Amino acid sequence: MNLATIKKPVTKSYLRQMIGINIREVVEEALEGAIRDKEKEELKKIAMKIKELMRDVSEEDWVRAVRESRDER
Repeated sequence: MNLATIKKPVTKSYLRQMIGINIREVVEEALEGAIRDKEKEELKKIAMKIKELMRDVSEEDWVRAVRESRDER
């Protein structure tokens, strides 16, 4: 596993309140959530681009293309 170190200064009041908190777990969960949100946003942008590109394709054309693709297999 390739690791990196993250450094973030915190106030002394936060430090006093962090007793019993697993900082590694908190940071990992926050990073995973942020990455997941970023991936969702990117997928949403891609879906919107695809939707825009396919605006002139009728439903019948789309269904026909899917069926032809299945038949080719």
